[in-house]
Amino acid sequence: MRRVLLVPVLALVVLAPSGVQAAEGDLLVCDAPPEGTDVLMPGETISLEPAAPQYDAQFYTYTDVTFQLDLYPATASDTATVTSTLSWELDLNNWDLILLDGEGNELAASELFQAGPLGDAPTESISRKLKHCSLFTVSIENEQGVALDELDPLQLQTGSGSVL
Repeated sequence: MRRVLLVPVLALVVLAPSGVQAAEGDLLVCDAPPEGTDVLMPGETISLEPAAPQYDAQFYTYTDVTFQLDLYPATASDTATVTSTLSWELDLNNWDLILLDGEGNELAASELFQAGPLGDAPTESISRKLKHCSLFTVSIENEQGVALDELDPLQLQTGSGSVL
């Protein structure tokens, strides 16, 4: 009589989040970002004048700027602090900054009332630690004010610190 020895085999399957194509600890190359997305590298600052705000039926204005944080060479768990600062000239305007993740969830907000000393340009600023390859959106909103973008152009600076 012949004996057969059965040896159980354990298979481990690791599911990675979307956009992650490497094992933890391996260097990760980010997926190509959606069209119109600005790619932010470590230690870089992107300065831009955002597109003209959109107006809805309640005179609420907003504009969104989308970025991808690319820290390569980095692993999926590497992070960097991202900071966005918005400035403008007219104290009559009261702009706010909202930081959203790739799914539209709020990560941080700066919703200060702008009533600074004369001569100080009004600003809003937000900071958040984000992971390598993160897609994020900086939403610029104005619930009150004159919103005359041709008289009061917005300046947005978004920068990344070094890899943490």
